[in-house]
Amino acid sequence: MLIEQAMQRVRAFRTARGWSILRFAKESGLNESTIRRMDRPDWSPTADTLKKLESIVPNDFFDLPPAAE
Repeated sequence: MLIEQAMQRVRAFRTARGWSILRFAKESGLNESTIRRMDRPDWSPTADTLKKLESIVPNDFFDLPPAAE
C-alpha cells in the first residue's frame, strides 16, 4: 500500500469515528502536533509514525466508495 493510500485510510477512519485530534493522538500514541500535521497535503510520515497510525485502524475497515463524478 502506498503512503498516500494508507494516509487516506487513516484519515477516513478518524472521520468515520468522529475522533478529535486529542482522542486520535491518545489512541495512536502520537502527540497532537503530529496528528495535526497529518492533514497537510505535503506531510510525509516516517515509517514508525505510519505504523502507529495504521495500528489503530481495524483490518476490516474500508474507505467509503468514491463519490460519483
